[in-house]
Amino acid sequence: MGQIFISYSRRDSDFVDRLIHDLAADGLNLWMDRTGIEGGEKWRAAIAQAVRECEAFILVLSPQSAASDNVTKELSLADQHKRRIIPLRYQACEIPAQMEYQLADLQWVDFAAKPYANGLDELVRALKLAGGAPKTAPRAETWDQPPPPAPPPTLSLIQILPGTWQVNYGSPVPGVGGQLNLQIFPNGLFRGQNLGPMGMTMVEGRWQVSPLNQLTLQGTQMNGFQAAPYLVIVQFTQIAPNQLFGTSMAGEPGQWQRIA
Repeated sequence: MGQIFISYSRRDSDFVDRLIHDLAADGLNLWMDRTGIEGGEKWRAAIAQAVRECEAFILVLSPQSAASDNVTKELSLADQHKRRIIPLRYQACEIPAQMEYQLADLQWVDFAAKPYANGLDELVRALKLAGGAPKTAPRAETWDQPPPPAPPPTLSLIQILPGTWQVNYGSPVPGVGGQLNLQIFPNGLFRGQNLGPMGMTMVEGRWQVSPLNQLTLQGTQMNGFQAAPYLVIVQFTQIAPNQLFGTSMAGEPGQWQRIA
């Protein structure tokens, strides 16, 4: 299906991040207001365009989003352009008067009253129903032309990443870089050894992937008995089953090579 717009309060980011990870793993195409937008007019214009062009509009409802002016504006815009609106109740809240009209008579997906996995299954079904079956024009039968080859399968970063990788990364400073031997587990955990300018450190924590092929590694790094927070965000530009290329948000280019 086409792009899915998610409207939410930043204060609900933990839940939304998990939701994005799971929807992307199901092959759904998501749009959020976190990546690739500068401030001011460009930010507002990008959001308005994404709402106008989306195939489905998910509204994540909570006390925080119900009080958000930005969420209210996004909902009004989706209703104005007759987008398919799917209200998702993350936490129990009162619906403000400015949202009541747009949400009247809509089918809700209620995560607050059921286990997360059940809510996710219901949401995925609703989204795929909204997209409908792919529409293709009938192909004229010919006797002298073979059918066109099937398109190659789309590589999913979530499916590729689990395994053991050797990451050679550079630095914005010439001549400075390092190597990270990293194990990424299917259950969302990672562990590795980082050999950088400051010596050897052990890193571990959780990983997640955005719909835009952006990997976040967040956890702890340890040097001897000293522990510190660890956060690396990598935007991948080339993806293959055994080799990846990307650049971190700190400007460090990296080449990933699968070793197991």
